[in-house]
Amino acid sequence: MLRNVILSLSVAFLATVIAFGSFLAADIFSNGYHNTAKEWHDPNTQFDSELGWSPIPSRHIRNEWGVISSNSFGFRSKEMDPKKKHIVLLGDSVTWGYGVGDEETVSYFLEERLKDLNYQVDNLGVSGYGLDQYYLYLKRHIAQIPNVEKVILIICTYTDIYDTQNNTSYGKRKPLFHCGLSGLEMPHGRIHKFCLRNMIAVSPFLQKVSERSTTLRQFLAGLAGDETLSQKEAELVLRALIDKMGDLARQRGAEFLIVLSPSTLELEGNMKGIEWFKGLCDSGAYPYLNFAEIMRDLMAKKNDPRKYYYDFWHYNKLGNSLLAETISTYFKLHELQQKTQNQASRDRVSSDGAVRTL
Repeated sequence: MLRNVILSLSVAFLATVIAFGSFLAADIFSNGYHNTAKEWHDPNTQFDSELGWSPIPSRHIRNEWGVISSNSFGFRSKEMDPKKKHIVLLGDSVTWGYGVGDEETVSYFLEERLKDLNYQVDNLGVSGYGLDQYYLYLKRHIAQIPNVEKVILIICTYTDIYDTQNNTSYGKRKPLFHCGLSGLEMPHGRIHKFCLRNMIAVSPFLQKVSERSTTLRQFLAGLAGDETLSQKEAELVLRALIDKMGDLARQRGAEFLIVLSPSTLELEGNMKGIEWFKGLCDSGAYPYLNFAEIMRDLMAKKNDPRKYYYDFWHYNKLGNSLLAETISTYFKLHELQQKTQNQASRDRVSSDGAVRTL
């Protein structure tokens, strides 16, 4: 008797699982998945088993922002010219240029300002990325970029700490590093496109249900294996990732510069993220530009910084132009200082030689 009850319950449970699985599959593939068969995080990216998502190469469209294009590597910049010196820009949608056309991005304006110095700027910004993905993306591509002289990491402090602290971003699975005994580790390895986390992200039914129920949302997160690093471990991982990116730049003989990019929310209130990254740069002796100081100066002069933004986080044409001007001024002053120091060094050598000859 008990055996029959258990068997009946087992069959009923299995039937329920199969029925729900069939419903979910139909929901995903008829309503959600067809929209992500090629596009993934956003219309400019595709699924990537290492990075979570990566840019679609050789893309050229026009939308309300203007022309949106990518070269054969997926970078939002022209095809690479081996005759030029190259500057690599790393970052998320702020670097990529959310809200603006190709000729209104920070990479475009920076290249225009450094044209007389024979630089090409390669825009490796990708929407939604955190520092873990910046590092992996740079590692994948830096050997393919000729004559790399500068690597510039534009940190959106408001989101980058959170994105690097989690293995989920915008509902999709992404890589997550831990700090192990031997340094940075990525214990979960490759990402499966049809993992539960990604299927939840493209299921209209599960999205609607989880929006209405915190309990169900937490249950699904646990079931999907969502993970968040503690603040202490996240800080260790962030430091290690910046070290890794700096090492990749130095291995190519390139300068490494960090730019701290503030949101309007930070300018109007909590500067904790900016201050944390500023402290990290100071302690690690990383050259950096605190663009928040530029924006704060504008505020002090009664100049509303919001006119430089497309939304809370992203710059418009005017903001990208100002950011590019700030970066180019830094490098031109830096190169002038180096020339002055080199000339002074040559003068000392010449003077010493003259003394020895006498």
